[in-house]
Amino acid sequence: MWYFIIPLIVGFGIQMGLYIHLRESIRSKILSGSAATKTLSASGGISSASMVACCAHHISDVLPILGLSTAALFLTKYQTFLMTLGILSNLIGINLMLKIIQTHRLFHDTSVFGRLMKFDMSRILNYNIFFSVLISIIFLINLWW
Repeated sequence: MWYFIIPLIVGFGIQMGLYIHLRESIRSKILSGSAATKTLSASGGISSASMVACCAHHISDVLPILGLSTAALFLTKYQTFLMTLGILSNLIGINLMLKIIQTHRLFHDTSVFGRLMKFDMSRILNYNIFFSVLISIIFLINLWW
């Protein structure tokens, strides 16, 4: 499952870096109580959800010992879906944080963010969410048939 684990680790690392950048930028600009703070909280929730989806496949190792074999079979069957869901939510979380950075101009024009912010992050986020939902639906249909 390394081909799922590596993108999850990289995505979560990027989210952590963006989260720290946002938190420090918000503190320095004293934007507390603003929309940036609320959106940052939401993106933190997405990061947490992606990590739960990532680590849920390890629960299937322990459940039979606890007498929950049916739950273990369920998690084993949907392990690939949960890992894919984790990767997709990582992408959405990264995109959401980049949108916050762009909306509140929490970057310098000469930095890496400056070059990246030439793209419309709101539009990319909408595409990202659409394709993530589409991929998830297709994935679930394939699992059920």
